[in-house]
Amino acid sequence: MPDRSVLGYRVEALATFELRDLRRDLDDALTQTAAGDPMRVILQDKLRAVIAEQEERARFRRGRR
Repeated sequence: MPDRSVLGYRVEALATFELRDLRRDLDDALTQTAAGDPMRVILQDKLRAVIAEQEERARFRRGRR
């Protein structure tokens, strides 16, 4: 199972606005990171975790309607 923690917090514990802001920050960081930089892989993994949580919450909301 992939690590779903970002900045020391489980993504499930973050508020919706925190996920939104974190996604923006990770996107910005990726645009400023060189293609060969090892940090890029870490940022991409964290971004994937945030996007997965956002999508899971969206599916949950759609299912409640």
